[in-house]
Amino acid sequence: MLGLYKVECDSIFYDGIPINQFDENSLYNNTSAVFQDFIKYQTNVRDNIAVGDITYVNNDEKLESALNRVLFDNHFPGGLNTKLGYIDQDSTNLSGGQWQRLALSRVFVKDNPS
Repeated sequence: MLGLYKVECDSIFYDGIPINQFDENSLYNNTSAVFQDFIKYQTNVRDNIAVGDITYVNNDEKLESALNRVLFDNHFPGGLNTKLGYIDQDSTNLSGGQWQRLALSRVFVKDNPS
C-alpha cells in the first residue's frame, strides 16, 4: 500500500480500486503510516508531534487537536514544550502506550489525514 514494494497489477485494492491506478503523489499526500518500530524523539512534545508536518510546529491549536484525536490524556507539566525522554533531569518519560499515541498523533497534524 505504501509503495515500498512493487506489486502485480490488480493485487492490492483501496476502496475497490487497484492501487496501481492511483497517482502516487496524491496517495502519499492523503495517507500516512505509523510503523510498529516508531521513533521516540528525545525532544519536546511540540517537536514530536510536528514531525508529521513541520509547518505546524508553532500552531498550538493544531498540535493539541492532534493529541486529542489520539485520546492522549497526559497533562504535560510544561505543556507542548515539555521535554521528553531521558536527555536531561527535567525531562518526562512516557510509558510505551503513551509513546505510541504520541507517534500516532503525527498523522493528525496533516491537513487531510485520510
